[in-house]
Amino acid sequence: MAEWARLIPDAPERILKMAEQQEAHRIDIEQKAVRAEIVGGYLGAASAFILGLAALVLAGFMVWQGQGLVGLAAFITALASLVGAFVYGSRSRKDERLRKARIMAGRSELPSAGAQASRR
Repeated sequence: MAEWARLIPDAPERILKMAEQQEAHRIDIEQKAVRAEIVGGYLGAASAFILGLAALVLAGFMVWQGQGLVGLAAFITALASLVGAFVYGSRSRKDERLRKARIMAGRSELPSAGAQASRR
């Protein structure tokens, strides 16, 4: 910094101000990203609930109208889709938490393909 001050008298202050502004900007962007992720999660859950409920109601309506086999198939399909989405989402969140924990622990290397295959 002393060398910078010799060349440009106010350079150290300008450099520190620039770094502080960049840090504030990064924090602001991270906060917005976290908020957007939370809102997206709530909207996704609400949408899944509404679509799943509509599919189950439609399946019940089909059974009520005498379409027992079609209604049962629709019910099983809707239920399987909801369970599959839940399991996939849970696994994705777990993998993301583990990845972030490795990064924070300073072990950002990814496991080998063999290790991933044996884990499943």
